[in-house]
Amino acid sequence: MKYNKKNSFLTNIGIILIAVVLSTFFYTSISASKNSSIKNQNKLKQENQSEQKQNIKNQAVYTFAPVNIPFHPNLPPFAMYKYIYSYKISVLSDVKNVEILIPIPNNEKERQYISDFIINPKPNAFVKIKGNLVAKYKIPELRAGEYDIIISGTAQVRTYNIKNAKKLNQNITPETDVTQYLLPEKAIESDDPYIISIAQEIKGETKEEIVENVYKYIQNNMSYQLTETLSGAKHALMHRIGKCGEYAAIMVALLRAKNIPARIAIGNIAREYNPSHNWVEVYYSEYGWVTYDPTVAPTIVKIHAPNGKLIKIEKRYDVSHDNLHYIQSGINAFSPYFLRYSDEYQEETVSINQDISIIRMD
Repeated sequence: MKYNKKNSFLTNIGIILIAVVLSTFFYTSISASKNSSIKNQNKLKQENQSEQKQNIKNQAVYTFAPVNIPFHPNLPPFAMYKYIYSYKISVLSDVKNVEILIPIPNNEKERQYISDFIINPKPNAFVKIKGNLVAKYKIPELRAGEYDIIISGTAQVRTYNIKNAKKLNQNITPETDVTQYLLPEKAIESDDPYIISIAQEIKGETKEEIVENVYKYIQNNMSYQLTETLSGAKHALMHRIGKCGEYAAIMVALLRAKNIPARIAIGNIAREYNPSHNWVEVYYSEYGWVTYDPTVAPTIVKIHAPNGKLIKIEKRYDVSHDNLHYIQSGINAFSPYFLRYSDEYQEETVSINQDISIIRMD
């Protein structure tokens, strides 16, 4: 066959043109794909930024007054915790005039200092109610569905127990009038004859000794049992069962029956299981409000003879609870939240469940 240079040249030109067209097509496709991917990434980024901005816009920060956290060489150091409280609100059908009140941790001299506080969504207001700092939501109409309220912050805490109070030896929370903490109230029936009769059985030479003997009485006569609702001091004491709310109510009722000022505290114990808690504060004119926790079980001690024979088993009580750290949300209340709405609706229409996370930071 005769070799044709002209045809060969044209063939090569054709191959080169096809290669250029294909390269241009693939380059354009890849560039378009890259551009599309970049656009999608930018769009997603913008959406995330928009969502973050919206979250920031919806959240509120309560600015606590700046404090210099005190240092006392004879007292335990403050422990630092990050806390997150999640409230899941379930609404079965539309409701009107909803009001949700959530006591939130506040600065408490010598026992608790709060920082980095955030609440989302933003409440209508922060208000003071009966000595508590409260996030208040007022909602004209709440549609059926589920809603979340998230509270987070950092707490530096120390248990202000009787042992630490004696070391500090000053009244850090002076009260001009403690009358309200001597009166009966719902679930604290200190004027009931049954409560009074038991209070009269408990003796002590000093106020501190009476308080500790009331504490021991509860430890010796009550059995811990979870109940659905708060039964109150009298009912729990008559049946000898209850949870932390009942234990605290009994101690406050018995102390008030003996003319010793006492009140309920609400909040959380820094522990992994069942952190939501009630405990008691007792007022001493020389120390202020001092923490007691009647729900904490006594230590069981086995006493042996020198030959190893078991002599007896006894309970030893420690009202100091040095190993327990409390993040306090409020006083004079048993519940971590309060819910009210129009009377025409059944109470079961709206429910709130609380989830708690507490992480030690130091």
